[in-house]
Amino acid sequence: MKYPDISHHHPVNDWTKAKKNAAFLISKATQGTSYVDDTLDSFIAGCEKNKLPYWLYSFITRGKELESAKFLVKTCKGKVGPYFRGYCLDVEKDPANGTYPTASGAKKALEYLESLGGKVLLYTGYGDHEKYKDVIRERKSSTAWWEARYGENNGSYSSRYPCHSGVDLHQFTSLGTCPGISGKCDLNRMTGTKDEAWFTGAEKTTVPAKKTVDRLIALAEDEVGYLEKKSNKDLDHKTKNAGKNNYTKYNAVFGVNGCYWCAYFICWLFYTLCGNNKADAKKMLCGALSGACETLRQAFIKQKRYYVKNPKVGDLVFFKGTRHAGANHIALAVKVTKDKLYTIEGNTSMGKGVVDNGGGVAKKTYALSYSKIMGYGRPVYEKDVESSQAKPSGSASAGGSISSSSASSGNASAGSSPSTSSPDKPSSSAGYYKKYTGKSERIDDVFKAVGVPAKFRDTYMKRKPVASKNGISNYKGSATQNLKLVKLAKAGKLKKV
Repeated sequence: MKYPDISHHHPVNDWTKAKKNAAFLISKATQGTSYVDDTLDSFIAGCEKNKLPYWLYSFITRGKELESAKFLVKTCKGKVGPYFRGYCLDVEKDPANGTYPTASGAKKALEYLESLGGKVLLYTGYGDHEKYKDVIRERKSSTAWWEARYGENNGSYSSRYPCHSGVDLHQFTSLGTCPGISGKCDLNRMTGTKDEAWFTGAEKTTVPAKKTVDRLIALAEDEVGYLEKKSNKDLDHKTKNAGKNNYTKYNAVFGVNGCYWCAYFICWLFYTLCGNNKADAKKMLCGALSGACETLRQAFIKQKRYYVKNPKVGDLVFFKGTRHAGANHIALAVKVTKDKLYTIEGNTSMGKGVVDNGGGVAKKTYALSYSKIMGYGRPVYEKDVESSQAKPSGSASAGGSISSSSASSGNASAGSSPSTSSPDKPSSSAGYYKKYTGKSERIDDVFKAVGVPAKFRDTYMKRKPVASKNGISNYKGSATQNLKLVKLAKAGKLKKV
């Protein structure tokens, strides 16, 4: 399915085709405090008649940011129906006069829309991030961040031009096509923790994606290669302004900077997983949201979720160091074998052994017997996923072994052995794999259960042919992409390669 956004420049010309090819539509409704898009009424009527979820946006203007948002609501309130999903703020340069909405004005406009109790989209340009970073960072969990970055702008997404980390919807071209829509149109792709169901669902308040190990690891994978900064500039860029002064976007979320940040990196992952909700992130981390590794470790000990052997995928690994007593460094376990531990961690480097002030986000590997491993904290993930993880076996000390069935099953999914639930009978069509009825959402568990051959499992590169066959281009093994494949398998509609 495609995710187009349109206006009177490229309206819907065939609603049957549009509904078949677009999961939802986003259309311009107003600009400033007086302009109303010519196609607004017919667009709303078409979406409602064809039961197609839709969003409406305002191009807000400088000096009248709040008034622009209020005009959007006033214009649309009496017209929208049950398939309306939410309002959007378009915060960008006005081509008519070259001015930008102010950050303070955009924040007031956003707060007004958020006060209405529904879901909201906040649209900004990639190059404008520095202007609006505080507005973006302080948005509510009911608001999705929508960002434009085109790159080559040839109708297709290029991985050479990614959006910023944390973006939920990436507008990657203005020259895309979608059956049922006139001419060329803007196309988007999902990149964050809010999945397609969030954008199409009718609930009035946000329902964040499940707080699972898989999604957390996918977020961590996206951060690999990030470098700390020499000053409070370009914090959201992976490599710009690199330095050794411990300035990062991870610290900034918690109101500090210029300090050790391995623990803040972990806290940021959970904060992002929870839809930018600090209270929820704190619960997952056993009551602590801190930049101090030892504080986090003590929280897990207090809640009896701390272990000195048998780690699981998704556990937090605590290391001893030389700076002070207790834990000096922390990492996320993304894969466990009978004798090795694979991690993603912040403020480290690829140097041998634990590096607790290395300046970047990196993947590392340790022997389970490594003497500097103190123990493992087990976050409170969603119960259905947690219960499906393989139970640890073995009785070694701090670096103890774990059943190989708990090993990672790929780039964006890791952890448990396949569910013991038997798959349903095969789909009536020979072109589909068996229907999946198990509980696991781990992509390779599902693939194995429904009969996907081993050559198409275990890494995202191997899974690419299956993803492509099922309509997912540019497959990278992201949590959103994997969830889409799992949903198809559960419906008995996962096409065979």
